[in-house]
Amino acid sequence: MSTESGPASLTRAEAEQRADALRIASYDVDLDLSVDEEVFASRTTIRFTSADIRTFVEVKPRVLHAVSLDGAPLDPGTLERGRVPLDLSAGEHETVVEATMAFRNDGEGLHRSVDPADGLSYVYGMSFMDAAPSVFACFDQPDLKAPYTMRVTAPADWLVRGNAPARETGTDRAVRHWGLGPTPPLATYFVTLVAGPYQLAHRRARRHPARSQRAAQPGPGTGARGRRACSH
Repeated sequence: MSTESGPASLTRAEAEQRADALRIASYDVDLDLSVDEEVFASRTTIRFTSADIRTFVEVKPRVLHAVSLDGAPLDPGTLERGRVPLDLSAGEHETVVEATMAFRNDGEGLHRSVDPADGLSYVYGMSFMDAAPSVFACFDQPDLKAPYTMRVTAPADWLVRGNAPARETGTDRAVRHWGLGPTPPLATYFVTLVAGPYQLAHRRARRHPARSQRAAQPGPGTGARGRRACSH
């Protein structure tokens, strides 16, 4: 067990090793934002192919409940400095990570704040740098891109938006369920989410005819450098 504290920083050698060994097929992320004002539930399923390698998946939870690899449970107690070790054989794999995560108020991760104007809570995601694992488990480096599908449970009066169009998939008493994605392949730090009691307004942009351009003929004494583009 390391005596160091805080999440470990990814080294260049570690990133190069994973980039060579891993190909991420997809992320499926389930978030329940209705649990509490301080925490939310996060369940991530990652499907990927790997070379024969010992590596790790990043996750920064309040509580790590369960981890599995190809259906076999792993010990959550192996979590150290934001990493769960994975011993991978060559081939296709699926890992599932279930955790309770903390809402943050420092502008990173899943940030939750109260608007003093209306006294209501609003949430937005900022996964830049190394904040993504505080929202969902992932192989957190920008060259391991993958499509994301999200399922979000939120209070019934909230709207949810993200990297793909959000669709309401059902209601259950005081909550609504939303589905998003799959997205195009994204780096982990591009993944975001916005949720809260927003008022939604749509506006259709008007189309303008494309402007045509032509080259003006050079005037007397201007030579070839006198040409310029004009539009009408």
